Amino acid sequence: MILALHTGMHRGELQALKWQDVDFSAGTLRIRRDKAGDGRWVVLNSAALGALQTVKREQKIMSPYVFCSPQGKFLHNIDRVWRPALLAAQIPDFRFHALRHTFASRLAMAGVDLYTVERAGGVEDADHGPAVRAPQPGPHPGRCRTPDHFRERNRHQNRH
Repeated sequence: MILALHTGMHRGELQALKWQDVDFSAGTLRIRRDKAGDGRWVVLNSAALGALQTVKREQKIMSPYVFCSPQGKFLHNIDRVWRPALLAAQIPDFRFHALRHTFASRLAMAGVDLYTVERAGGVEDADHGPAVRAPQPGPHPGRCRTPDHFRERNRHQNRH
């Protein structure tokens, strides 16, 4: 879960991840096939790198997969791990995909531009407009508004 939170990887990308695609010395990993079908490289921060090192150290079976079944095969049912983790953390009704949104939100809140946020999360189809929405100042149609925009609009409407 730490890897998903710090990379924005899709569930299927995590399930398909193999050790041969992890470069510990460069701090990167290769997603061979993403949703767009092309694959991409992911830069790992210290938390993601540490999580992978822990998995490698504690994995009890030799498997080509980073996250594998007890028999070392492809992990078809990630919920077998996900649900108990949610229960242990006392987090009700949280979807795995929300980790991607948290990843993107944290980058945006750190001041990373939306183009970079989209690329870091593997969003490749720019023709459909930005997949990540963040508050933008000013009355631009189709953009999210800041809280200050709504306060100003309400103050203006209350005067009339």
